[in-house]
Amino acid sequence: MFGIIGMIMGSVSAISEKDTRRMIAYSSVAQIGYIYMGIGLGTSAGMVAAVFHIFTHAATKALLFISSVGLYEVSDGRYDRQGLRGAAYRNPMAGFAFSVGAFSMVGFPMLSGFISKLLFATAATQHPYKMVVTILALSISSVLNAIYFLRLVIAIYTPGESEGRYLRVRPSVQFQLSVALFIVLNLVLGLGSQPIVDAITEGLSMFG
Repeated sequence: MFGIIGMIMGSVSAISEKDTRRMIAYSSVAQIGYIYMGIGLGTSAGMVAAVFHIFTHAATKALLFISSVGLYEVSDGRYDRQGLRGAAYRNPMAGFAFSVGAFSMVGFPMLSGFISKLLFATAATQHPYKMVVTILALSISSVLNAIYFLRLVIAIYTPGESEGRYLRVRPSVQFQLSVALFIVLNLVLGLGSQPIVDAITEGLSMFG
């Protein structure tokens, strides 16, 4: 129950936040709620989903924070949604990377966030009386995730009124390698999840 409350409250707080750094941080509160929800199911499948989501959160949130810095740097250091308008055109790689992270958080197929939510939903079916509450919470949280992440994706791809004074920048090699690594990691967790899930299941079985 506490996990579900964290999921919803974290997402609601993120929606009302104007500072995108705090928005991403509030999203972490919601994602930790997912982990507690999986543990609270009290099943091995719930634990597997919780552990897998730890990997999902690490890969996706790191991608979001790194790519958002690239967007801030080409927007006069502004952190609000209005100030980030058009940032994806000024730093295309940061815009693409942020979009991948946002889509993963929402739960788009092929990305790690989709697999996490699928694992939670599957684990919930083992407890009929918990299934309805869990799936309802996943649905509400996903809709809230879409509201605050996708509206920011739309903003960074919407040209601003003073777009002409900004120059398109080429990010550093370190930045490019960092975001590329986390994008690939997200795809590996999304498209090659079964061996990872099997390894987590086997590892948890060692603890009885």
